Amino acid sequence: MADRGRQKGQMTLNGSLTEFSVEHVLRLLELSGRTGTLVVRASGRRSAIEVTSGAPTAARGDDPELALASALDASEGTFRFTPGPTGAPNLTGSLDDLLRQAREAAE
Repeated sequence: MADRGRQKGQMTLNGSLTEFSVEHVLRLLELSGRTGTLVVRASGRRSAIEVTSGAPTAARGDDPELALASALDASEGTFRFTPGPTGAPNLTGSLDDLLRQAREAAE
């Protein structure tokens, strides 16, 4: 699931959504305080969740309004987290708050 990035101390994570849910990956990134972009590909859609110091700060995708909800809803597909800088934030709140809001938006 993990391989070392080119820069010292940076790690890329990638895997299957059948083995790790997006929520579990976000919790891991939160606990480890990572900064970078988590890309989720599922059902022909792509969502990118930007994380800064472990906190989701932006969600981008085919439908920006539902990008986070779409990623969280995916149960088959792939994910890849790449460390690096993030863009302008469009999310606010704790991970738990964002997860709750995304679930409500998906209903």
